[in-house]
Amino acid sequence: MGCKRLIVIGDGIIYKCKSRYYVGGSAQLDFYSCFVGIEEVYIWSRIYHISEEETEKYQEMRFQDTSLKFHVLGIYDQKPGYLHYLTTFFERIRKMKGLFREPALIMCQPVSVSQWMFWYLFRKKNQIYIGRTIGDPEVIISMGFPFGKQIAFVMKCVSKQYYKKCSLQTWVSGELERKYKVKGVPSVVVHDFLMYEEQMKGTPCISKDGKLRLLFVGRLSKEKGVQILIHALKKLNNKDVLLTVIGDGKERGAIENLIDCCGLSETIDFKGYVGWGKEIFSYMAMADCLILPSYSEGLGMVLLEAMANGTAVIGSRVGGIPEIIKDGYNGYLFEIGDADRLASRIKILFEDRELLAELSMNAIKVAKRNSRDKQLEKFKKAYMKYVYPKIIG
Repeated sequence: MGCKRLIVIGDGIIYKCKSRYYVGGSAQLDFYSCFVGIEEVYIWSRIYHISEEETEKYQEMRFQDTSLKFHVLGIYDQKPGYLHYLTTFFERIRKMKGLFREPALIMCQPVSVSQWMFWYLFRKKNQIYIGRTIGDPEVIISMGFPFGKQIAFVMKCVSKQYYKKCSLQTWVSGELERKYKVKGVPSVVVHDFLMYEEQMKGTPCISKDGKLRLLFVGRLSKEKGVQILIHALKKLNNKDVLLTVIGDGKERGAIENLIDCCGLSETIDFKGYVGWGKEIFSYMAMADCLILPSYSEGLGMVLLEAMANGTAVIGSRVGGIPEIIKDGYNGYLFEIGDADRLASRIKILFEDRELLAELSMNAIKVAKRNSRDKQLEKFKKAYMKYVYPKIIG
């Protein structure tokens, strides 16, 4: 076939100030170095204008530091909610049509509105496809959306049809691969962990003042299970167990009300949104344990980030979390929604600082085995074997 264009279809968020682009996490531009034979990259996303002052909260996408030519396209300043996707329906079609007039390598996860539209409208085009799955479609059920089961079913059916056309399927966890892999299509599990081995800590820093410092990082939404963590702290009833919450979301008000009702206002500190990078890593390094009590999770990248900063972890036994938390080795697992079990695991760490130090050291070892270096190498190897021959063909 032969093509030199990569089109990445997503419904994430990119911020724009003047001619510069920013993201909330890492720009991940190192990932594009794996695409041998590609000269131009088109990134489709939701794009929001921000002020010069707001850029300090985000990471700049420094396209000028790469050898590739980048183009950012998508829908500007769209309000949240599915209704507003309908209002931009024809604009999406018009802009997407221009993308597929020439041969291209397409990479997307077809479980969002833009990706559904792309697949339905352009599925008969003669293109090369890579699938990328970072989350479980069934999360929509745990979030309590109306007709959640029906929507999840449709999402899985659309995804399956897309994967059948792919030259390579990629997954953020082995659990997602096990559930949704299409037989007969090459497949590889590649984490989105963003830290290189050289960035990781050598030794953990454990609190020595008799307090246990816990940390939660993530969206304040139902599927993240923050309420379970609060109920666990209520059961402990220990003022020397402190929790810092980093993140924001529509559940914040409900969570704050629950904290007040449980009498935990003095031991739980909200920090709100903190940009990815040194600042959030400093919170992780100062914490004794990061807790992720999710009801649904593709992998839980924040767990690996905490481990890389020398922090033990506790997570719910869901999705890919058991693939990176080895119970009793670098942290603990508990069943979804089990506040009693979570409380008992926290109590163990509070009472046994030598064990906490051992778990934290092992956490660093696990993070190094999953470093960015190793993940990019794994993806590039699969790309060169299954996709590159078609790129140059």
